[in-house]
Amino acid sequence: MNAVDTTVMNPQIQALARAIMQMASGYLVAHNIASADQSQALIGGLVALAAVLWSMADKSQAKQNVLTALLTPVPAATPLSPAAKTEDQP
Repeated sequence: MNAVDTTVMNPQIQALARAIMQMASGYLVAHNIASADQSQALIGGLVALAAVLWSMADKSQAKQNVLTALLTPVPAATPLSPAAKTEDQP
């Protein structure tokens, strides 16, 4: 399984999210559901919320990686065979 760097959001996902929010904002303003200022505030809030959720997901994945590493059994060390002993060893 390939490791995925989740610390930075993919630029294409960022662009898609911005485009969707701009379209939704334009719809709200065009249908007099919200003013332009309200739509700007809404987009700012959604971006902040997305940043918090992304950070939580990233930290959750990092925590899972640490727990997996801690719970993975370490193979027991095997003693050296007599042929593998060096001159320094009795």
